[in-house]
Amino acid sequence: SQKTLVVLPSTQFSFHRVALPLLNDKKAQAAIPYALEDQIAQPLMDVHIAFSQAFYTQGQYLALICDQAYLQNILLTLVQYQIQFTAITVDWFALKPGETALAPNAVYMH
Repeated sequence: SQKTLVVLPSTQFSFHRVALPLLNDKKAQAAIPYALEDQIAQPLMDVHIAFSQAFYTQGQYLALICDQAYLQNILLTLVQYQIQFTAITVDWFALKPGETALAPNAVYMH
């Protein structure tokens, strides 16, 4: 079966370390936004916050934040062009450890 991975530019996201104990996904999803509230300029309802327990290290989550309208626009475009996708990720996460990718205006290294 084919997989379609939508890769978004990391320039549209801010990366944050969040010090919290390891929680189940539901509890982490509730706690992380409030732990970040003082670090972001936009209201919580205007941003999308993503995290994965796979990147939990040394008592910290790695959380990514983007503008909610930006992500909604991407999703609407995918629907408009009937693009079915398996997952959405950020360019840095699309690379395997040790990989490098060259783009017209950037170099990505993981």
